[in-house]
Amino acid sequence: MKKLLAIILTLLINTAMFAQDGAVIIDEHFDGASMPEGWTTFGEGTGNWCISNTSNAGGTENEVNLRHDTPTFNGTTRLAAPAMNLNGVNSIIVQFKFHFENYLGTHKLGVATSKDGGVTWHQAWQEGFSSNGVYTVDELLSTPDMNNGNVLVAIYYTGNSEFFYNLYFDDIRIIALKNNDASLNEINVLDKLPMRGNEISFTLTNSGHDVINSIEAQYHFDDEEIVTETFQTHLESLESQTLTFSKKKNLNPDANTCHVEITKVNGVPDDDQTNNHLDKNVFVGYGSTPRTVMIEHFSSCTCPHCPNADAVMATLTASNPGKFAYVKYEMNWPGPGDPYYTEDGQAMRDYYNVTGIPNLFFDSKDIYFIDVSQENFDSLYASCAFADIKGSFTMSGSVINIVIDVTSHFNMDGCKLMVSVNEKTTTENVREEFHHVMMKMLPDANGTDLTLNPMETKHFEFSHDMSGTFVEELDDLEVAAWIHKRDTKEIINSHFLYENVTGINPARNIQMTDNQDGTITVSWESPNSGSPDGYDLHINGEKFLNNSSETSYTFDSEADTYYIAEVTARYGNNVSVKEISDLYIPMATDENSTPSIKIHPNPFDNQFVINENDIVEVSIFNISGQIVLEKKYYSASNVTISTESFNPGVYIVKVSTKKGETNKKIIKKQ
Repeated sequence: MKKLLAIILTLLINTAMFAQDGAVIIDEHFDGASMPEGWTTFGEGTGNWCISNTSNAGGTENEVNLRHDTPTFNGTTRLAAPAMNLNGVNSIIVQFKFHFENYLGTHKLGVATSKDGGVTWHQAWQEGFSSNGVYTVDELLSTPDMNNGNVLVAIYYTGNSEFFYNLYFDDIRIIALKNNDASLNEINVLDKLPMRGNEISFTLTNSGHDVINSIEAQYHFDDEEIVTETFQTHLESLESQTLTFSKKKNLNPDANTCHVEITKVNGVPDDDQTNNHLDKNVFVGYGSTPRTVMIEHFSSCTCPHCPNADAVMATLTASNPGKFAYVKYEMNWPGPGDPYYTEDGQAMRDYYNVTGIPNLFFDSKDIYFIDVSQENFDSLYASCAFADIKGSFTMSGSVINIVIDVTSHFNMDGCKLMVSVNEKTTTENVREEFHHVMMKMLPDANGTDLTLNPMETKHFEFSHDMSGTFVEELDDLEVAAWIHKRDTKEIINSHFLYENVTGINPARNIQMTDNQDGTITVSWESPNSGSPDGYDLHINGEKFLNNSSETSYTFDSEADTYYIAEVTARYGNNVSVKEISDLYIPMATDENSTPSIKIHPNPFDNQFVINENDIVEVSIFNISGQIVLEKKYYSASNVTISTESFNPGVYIVKVSTKKGETNKKIIKKQ
């Protein structure tokens, strides 16, 4: 049996979509107590068709029942849907469910059509069945009766009814295919995107009868430039394909909507315009940073299956050094006695609603250990992150001292900084050894509230006397830190902290300056203390300096573009500390418009100055687009704006002059 499951999932199962243009001709679920109006029977055993208040075929009550003995017959019996107009239709899809209760031998079921009221029937599909069970039929069919105005479509049985008990049918759908039609199924971009180099892909299905040899499609983000491309392809009816636009997209930060549309199929507009357009909301960070996959592992020394999960994870982690952070929560079940069980671990069990172990979560996604693979790990690791975690820890006797800096590349709200002190290897349990075993969460399993504005960094410090835990070796500790959006369980990013690191400080006073000549200069100062080996410079994720002694860099700029500069001070043992700045270059205007204004200082504390002449209005918007300040002037110059009431973060200032208006991005310091 030809199973067109992809159609059900991606194209044709949505009744509402097809009902808009009449593509679904029949959609019958037999919910009434009698046969629906217009349904007729032909051939032998016409009285054997009835409505049963059962649901054996897999639908809901009621359903059609073909009985074997009222009376028995030997031949063909048909149940036909109401006559339908198939003018202009070359193919139909017939879908239905049935339950077969066999007694002996093989019995034939099929679909046939007739354009002369049931006098002549043309077989469209037939298959033999000899086993009891529930079946689903999804068939693309075409007969000589297509392209006619009064066509019957019937389900039929052929055989000796003495040799089966019952046949039940339900959820019969008949769908007409257009000739030249493509359906847009999905926009294949992530929900979160970096600023630069984004590939825009989409999946479509040939939902028509004709082969598709070319597709013209376009995409754009909100009010930006429309990108159009023609793709050469070969798609048979009901086949699907994913296509990627050749032009990659650079995006400005914040919320964006991606619009994709199929504009032509085989060089002309297709027959159904209702399924050619999709939108997808995406978020673009002010910068991106590599992701570290957060692994949370629930286990117990009393669990008989946990060693199998440990072996799987040992193989995975050995193959991915530096790409993960890890914490193992030991439970006191299925049997008591695990010495590493803690209240913090119990709280995390309750949070994730863990009901059985071993239980693994990769970036909060529940993964059964037999399904763990390099592929599903890579899919998480490949996605960008919009927050960076850097930190270190030192031991002073039995006291652990932890420092953490979190930098956000988006408007972070409702998050928690989670910190776990683990012992790398434990041996004082039933099995030989465990790894990454959580000893204490700081301050506890509730974490620390974390709210940051874009481009903001916050510093955290924790201390704890580990002598009160079950730690075996104080020189065998590790610290995992991760950012958790608690309501959605989303992991923003994670990291293992550096061990025994002191004197590590970031570069200072990083600034980006628009030179007004098509270039930008990034400059910074060395740390107040500590001596970096060198500096790395990333601009919008692309590396421009590598372990360099330079403290400035000039590069070419483009109008209407955000630039994010990240300066990383590098120290020995692969330790680094990052500092970030950003700048927006407005779109060039004509000679009569306002030139690029000067605002200083930027970032600012409690005020800034706008250096421009003939100012008539200043409006300031927060990152959500809400106006926070509006001032009008007659014809002012060099305006000073007080911002004491502003919260730290990113704002857009719109300056209107007698010549025009200009927008500028500004940042209030923490």
